[in-house]
Amino acid sequence: MPVGAVRVSDRFVIARCGQRRIALLVENVSGLVRCSENDIAATEHLVPGLEHVKGIGRLPDGVIVIHDLDRLLSWDEEQALSGALSESEAHVQPA
Repeated sequence: MPVGAVRVSDRFVIARCGQRRIALLVENVSGLVRCSENDIAATEHLVPGLEHVKGIGRLPDGVIVIHDLDRLLSWDEEQALSGALSESEAHVQPA
């Protein structure tokens, strides 16, 4: 998605990535899907080398891609984000 200012009309998916909650900016959300572990195939058996994809879910009307959010950020990116958040918190004045 193009870089721009956050708008009231923006849509986010809130997810857990490691020990942190993250907000992912998305174009659209069409609903929530619940599927059992039996309906999810691990990607290493289907398509080797997809390190950011945890699995493929089979649904009656198609498939879904399940991303591995623990691999979303590299170790260096995680450290940079932690440092930026710590710095930001240090500049927040208590009310």
